Amino acid sequence: MMKKCQQLFFLGAIFKKTDRLSRNHYCHRFLTTRTATPEKSNVFYGPRRHYLCSSSSVEQGIVASGHQVQNVAVVGSKNIKLDPGPEKATPQPLNAGLVPADTEYGTDVDHFEKDTARLPDQAQSTDSVSGTAFQINDFIFDEAMVTPVLPSSASLVSFVAHSHTLQELLKLGVNLHKLDQQPDVANFLIKLNFERDIKSKIAFLTNFGIDPSDIGPIITKNPYLLREEDHNLIVRTKYLASKKFTLENIGDIIKRAPGFLSLNLKQIDQRLGMLQKSFHYTGDEIRSVITAHPLLTVWSEHELRNHIKLFKEQLMFEGSELKSMVREFPKLLTIGVSRINVIFNYLFNTLGMKRSLMVKQPRVFNASRMRLSDRHHFLQHLGKAQYDPTQPSYVPLSAIAVGSDTEFCEQFVNCSVQEYNDFLKTM
Repeated sequence: MMKKCQQLFFLGAIFKKTDRLSRNHYCHRFLTTRTATPEKSNVFYGPRRHYLCSSSSVEQGIVASGHQVQNVAVVGSKNIKLDPGPEKATPQPLNAGLVPADTEYGTDVDHFEKDTARLPDQAQSTDSVSGTAFQINDFIFDEAMVTPVLPSSASLVSFVAHSHTLQELLKLGVNLHKLDQQPDVANFLIKLNFERDIKSKIAFLTNFGIDPSDIGPIITKNPYLLREEDHNLIVRTKYLASKKFTLENIGDIIKRAPGFLSLNLKQIDQRLGMLQKSFHYTGDEIRSVITAHPLLTVWSEHELRNHIKLFKEQLMFEGSELKSMVREFPKLLTIGVSRINVIFNYLFNTLGMKRSLMVKQPRVFNASRMRLSDRHHFLQHLGKAQYDPTQPSYVPLSAIAVGSDTEFCEQFVNCSVQEYNDFLKTM
């Protein structure tokens, strides 16, 4: 080891005034040819120490300092703590420590069990690897503490044969290809231990009646829940239970909006409180809205306010009308603003439709403009384009907005789909 350090020091002196990239390349070649394993692994072995280096981004090699060796390597844009972390606590029963049921949202939640998670602006992973050097000076490495770092050019699939955790995730139905496309996921995922970090969370999810076949898709949508503390997951679901959400409701929210489990408790309360106060909903009404469209729990509060402002100030709907529309079709608050504007412009300005009709059929805002146009022109061709319920031969607005072409033709037009398709060819 001493001889190797002296050789490296000598190399550093020779290339001190040369191009840094050339020096890095030469030092890296020296390391890989002298100390790499036969499989060309990115983990370099030496007496008493292990050096974790990216084969494409060694910043300064290994610098000799007396008899001590310091490792300085670029493995990403953020610092990485090469510690497997503390053992996760076993999940407590869901009903442990529930506070009395309450229907007020957006109030002080300090009386509730503490949620130790960081808020989103602070909760970004410190495990990502994409370009900043980190120094390991006084840290003594131990073989049991060294965890792999995924090279930027590699994928999770290539590690499956060597990782028990990835093998178990595949059995659960997790889509590793999709996880590869999400920032920072691969590097923290391969550091997890299935028995220690993941098994307790699977047991936690099954408490809410979630079928084992749904666990894989849930993790695929929100892999970050695997690094959440078990305590925090329990607190967030207890909060919903304290607001009279049933276990079935909570399980449905987790399946359809897994990101809920990664939200801080105060954020959840403030978001639901904002919706309740904006529309003056009762506790039962807000539960009905959230259960019907769980994505509202994870949608940006800023976006929700913008949608409310759009309907009230630009499209000129009354507050009571919007309250009714959201209660009937909660997805209205998560539809793209551009689509809402296009649909409203077509219905109001082109068809001359009153707002009162849109209030009764809010699902029309989720339709495509082409579908509305095609079906309207076909009804117009047949002399049946009448959407006013007070007039004879009334056709509900939902006829041109939702449902398949077969349902449209058979239920509202009394013709064959072939006849409808033949008409569309003439347009």
